[in-house]
Amino acid sequence: MSEGKTKEAQDQSQIDDYKERGPFTFGPWTSHIWRSNPRHMTFLMACYKFIAKMLQGRDAVPRYAHEGEARARFAVHDVCKGGVANSEFDAAHSLDVIEHVPANVEGLFMRNLTLSLKNQGVCLIGTPNITAEQYASPASKEGHINLKSAATLATLVGEHFHNVFNFSMNDEVVHTGFAPMGHYLFCLGDSVKC
Repeated sequence: MSEGKTKEAQDQSQIDDYKERGPFTFGPWTSHIWRSNPRHMTFLMACYKFIAKMLQGRDAVPRYAHEGEARARFAVHDVCKGGVANSEFDAAHSLDVIEHVPANVEGLFMRNLTLSLKNQGVCLIGTPNITAEQYASPASKEGHINLKSAATLATLVGEHFHNVFNFSMNDEVVHTGFAPMGHYLFCLGDSVKC
């Protein structure tokens, strides 16, 4: 490469994009993960790849306005305090949240989440498996006050959706295998119960 020109023409867009937009910067949590445990970054990216595949055509465009996409908007909302006002989303996803929600308000959390969805909406919940708790770090154990098994997660999601589909994950592989041996769980709820 000389003076910003690539040897092969098909690679030029990468240089042009870098010159126009600069390097991509991670937020605080992702930066910490990248610096302290880059292997965990591949696990997170695999989780979000699975979400993108499952919610394809339903989810908001996951780019920030400075990345050239103005159709997405971002806001902070405590779903334990209510649904998102005046909204009917096609889909929602919640990764690494339910295990931090106290058991006595998890029903409210799910109810308010579904109130924000259209009747045919879908929701994908992801959480560490309670069977993997023995391998968790002390910091994880401290914050994970409401871990689920595949069965208890499916029961919770099934209280709010007509159709429920369980998946498990080990490392970067999502599967439908024996759930108690999965390190991470996904539960997809489809079609909101009114």
